[in-house]
Amino acid sequence: MSEGLKNIFTVTSKVIKGVGMGRRLGFPTINLVYPEHIDFGTGVYLCEVELPDEAYFGVMHLGPRETFDNVETFEVFLLNFEGGDLYGVECKVDILKKLRDVKRFENSEKLVAQIEKDIEKAQKLLT
Repeated sequence: MSEGLKNIFTVTSKVIKGVGMGRRLGFPTINLVYPEHIDFGTGVYLCEVELPDEAYFGVMHLGPRETFDNVETFEVFLLNFEGGDLYGVECKVDILKKLRDVKRFENSEKLVAQIEKDIEKAQKLLT
């Protein structure tokens, strides 16, 4: 992990089935059980996800899907993940740095452009 990144909070959850919104946008995510109690705000964060056999950095969204339906989600796009079925897998998520607040976008194209910026920002923080 790069210097300057510290663990803000840790959440443990099993991977659950989502509605496939991330996949449709081109950024498949793992969906996790929304935490009952958090000591930090909603937003988009850089995180590290520990799976049973390996760990990945990721870009995490915690909060309402304001562009679509305001449903609260806890989901992570894993950087450099080659894919595979993770449903039911227990994972630990270390939340490392807030990238931005949750925001409503005019359309899905503008949201996709922002997600690309979020990923780029996360990757820069890791170098």
